[in-house]
Amino acid sequence: MSPSEPGRGLFGLPGRLLTGAIVLLLAAWALSEAVRLITPVWVQLVVIGGVLLLVAGGIAWWRQRRNGW
Repeated sequence: MSPSEPGRGLFGLPGRLLTGAIVLLLAAWALSEAVRLITPVWVQLVVIGGVLLLVAGGIAWWRQRRNGW
């Protein structure tokens, strides 16, 4: 199934997975904004980087499972 076919989102991912990834990124951003005044910048970067790694790992896992690697 190509990314342009109906029922697929960005990068060929199903809509729910893409929506979940976006929600996680927004949640990480909102959390970093909420504690911005009391948290050092490096902690914010570590948290955001960790969330990005989790999202990327989840996408890679899902694609691997879907393709039967």
